[in-house]
Amino acid sequence: MHSKNRVSRWRGLSALMLAALLGLAGCKSLAPEPPGSGAVAQGGSAPAWVSERSGRVALTAEDERGNPTRWQATFLLKLGEGERLQLDLIDPLGNTQARIRSRSDGAELETPKEGVQRYADLASLTQTLTGVALPASAWRYWLRGEPDPALPASRGEQNGLPVLDQAGFSIRIARARIDGTPALLVLTRLDRPDLNVRIVLDD
Repeated sequence: MHSKNRVSRWRGLSALMLAALLGLAGCKSLAPEPPGSGAVAQGGSAPAWVSERSGRVALTAEDERGNPTRWQATFLLKLGEGERLQLDLIDPLGNTQARIRSRSDGAELETPKEGVQRYADLASLTQTLTGVALPASAWRYWLRGEPDPALPASRGEQNGLPVLDQAGFSIRIARARIDGTPALLVLTRLDRPDLNVRIVLDD
């Protein structure tokens, strides 16, 4: 009974947080960052971004009543050394509705409505938003269809394409390019099969 109530509360909270995160309650946008400002850490300038990835993300989940709810956005992910990354989520109108930053000294979530919320690290931020703590390093590997070597993982295969279980998620390459790199990733919470994240990666 208590477990069911916790799941219900979590689903309701997640729906509200994700709706706010993707800007479903309004059309305000974060101001564009001046060139180079995203690469500045406390105490001085950080090195340039190592790589950038872009694409589209769609999330499907059930609310506390079991009804399906969907969100989608375009994303731009900038990756630096170590824990450094910046993720922008952009709505269909081109408005930047959320910006996540991760550095060695902490992580931030910025939205037009709530402003900047600070966390100890990206794992703490993702724990609050999704119920699973994901370190910054996981994303740079997952988007390549690889496991994070710093975390326990198990591998499998589905329809001839690899499936990876790591950090509470199943990561499946639903569509691959000729060179084997992911074109479409599907992430599913192992303890929440109703929670699916589809990531379409641009070339």
